[in-house]
Amino acid sequence: MAILLLLGAVLLPGHSRKPSDQAAVPQAGPSPSPSAAVSVPPLSAQVITIQDQTISPPRLTVRAGTKIVWLQKSSVVQTVTSVTTTVDPKTKKASPAPDGRFASGTLRPGTSYSVTLTQPGIYTYLSTLHPGTTQGTIIVE
Repeated sequence: MAILLLLGAVLLPGHSRKPSDQAAVPQAGPSPSPSAAVSVPPLSAQVITIQDQTISPPRLTVRAGTKIVWLQKSSVVQTVTSVTTTVDPKTKKASPAPDGRFASGTLRPGTSYSVTLTQPGIYTYLSTLHPGTTQGTIIVE
C-alpha cells in the first residue's frame, strides 16, 4: 500500500512533497515477492509493419490505451488512414471513406506513424494510395 501511495505522489502532476512528507516515505528494503507485488501492467506499443503494400499483422486486437506504431518499410510512399465503409443502397457497392479518427499523411520509406487508441471499437484503416492492397483492422477492447 505504501508503494502505491509513493507512486501516486511521484506520478501525479502538480503534486509536490513537503519536507514533513519525506519522513513518511519508507526506506528501501528487500523487494516484495512477485505474488505480493501490486501493479498495473504497462500498456506497451504494438507494431504494424507496412512492406510491399501489405500490412503485418492485418488484424490486431489490443486494450484501450495501447499505442499503435506503423513502420513503413515499403519502397514506395504509403498512408495510414482510418476509414468507415458505407454501402450504396442502389448499387450495393461498398466504398471506404476517411472518417477522421486518424490519418498519417504521406509516409516515406523508413518512416513511422503512431496513434494511441483510447476508445473501444473496430478501427479499419488503409493506405489511400494503395486502398485495394494495403489495409488492416484494429480491434480495441
